[in-house]
Amino acid sequence: MFRFESAYVLGLLVLVPLLWVAQLRIRHLISGSLKYSHVTSFFGGQSRPTYPLRYVLTLALFLTALSLLILGAARPQLVKYDEPVSAMGRDIVLVLDISGSMQAEDFQPNRLHAAKQVVAEFIKSRQSDRIGLVSFAGQSFTQCPLTLDYDMLISLLESVDFDMVEDGTAIGNALGTALNRLKDSKAKSKIIVLLTDGENNRGEIDPLTAAEMAKTMAVKIYCVGVGKIGGAKIPIYDKVWGKRYAVGRDGRPLLTKLDEKTLKGIASASGGKYSRATDAESLKRIYEQISQAEKSELEGKRFSTLKELMPYFVLPGLFLLLASLVLFRTAAFVMP
Repeated sequence: MFRFESAYVLGLLVLVPLLWVAQLRIRHLISGSLKYSHVTSFFGGQSRPTYPLRYVLTLALFLTALSLLILGAARPQLVKYDEPVSAMGRDIVLVLDISGSMQAEDFQPNRLHAAKQVVAEFIKSRQSDRIGLVSFAGQSFTQCPLTLDYDMLISLLESVDFDMVEDGTAIGNALGTALNRLKDSKAKSKIIVLLTDGENNRGEIDPLTAAEMAKTMAVKIYCVGVGKIGGAKIPIYDKVWGKRYAVGRDGRPLLTKLDEKTLKGIASASGGKYSRATDAESLKRIYEQISQAEKSELEGKRFSTLKELMPYFVLPGLFLLLASLVLFRTAAFVMP
């Protein structure tokens, strides 16, 4: 499609024929009446005005140059419109447990790092989903707001590690932080994917209360419980004594405890689903299933690509203007 961005400038083109007529009329008036002897006037005829060829060509070149410059000033453009694009997308907040129990070694090298690998693959498989990341232990914080910049998101995911906040498992607060990220979302499909291996023991928000809040906001929560059946020992890394395992008051090793009842309640209240991952492969399958969850169709904007054609008018216009000035100053053309 061809268009002029500043079409109002085209009104100046009316000057071109007016200047043509005015210049020829002025040339005729200032010419001598008997500049060339002609007997026609003595016999009742009327002689036609004559103009030097150089004058006519100079005037034609100048007015052509003026026309091209006016067209260039109107900013001619070649516009190519792309068809509206419909993209299937969701708003997803990934909630990741980074508490000390995620150091358990029933996943290699541990639960957290195995989870990070699966989550990174999940992110890489997305194309039109906005994804955010919330990390939590005894407190929760937004690691990354909703974004389509997956490279940046994965970089932030890789930086997640233990001891970023005080230890504990504040599931309710983590869900509250994730819901806060989704409160302004316009997507029809809003999802929270909660991954944890423990039970809620910190925070001000009850997990089931957070699930009810999610329901009112039309946010589905997919809960993923990680850890082998029966729990696993919790390693502790000490700068002095090195690696050891957490023990209870009776001297026996403490095992991780997964509160499946609460996680199932969260998923059920929000319309989501609960799944249990006992190894890295099952965790990967769970995230693949989540990726097949309902999608909302987001209407893309209609984009256009513009090609400015101004130089194609202005440059020839300037060349013709220069040519008209040169022709005006020289006697290269013979007078008729």
